[in-house]
Amino acid sequence: MKKKEIVFVSRIIHAFVFVKIVSKDIIITRNIHAYVYFYLLFLKKKERIDTL
Repeated sequence: MKKKEIVFVSRIIHAFVFVKIVSKDIIITRNIHAYVYFYLLFLKKKERIDTL
């Protein structure tokens, strides 16, 4: 339980730091989010192709 809590807190800290750094340029953030989103879609499609 303790280890999970530590991991959870560290994730929050990482997310906060990421937001802090990225909030300096909102346009770049949107591009990153779009890139990640499309990349995840690509991976899902790839998985479907592999399963077929």
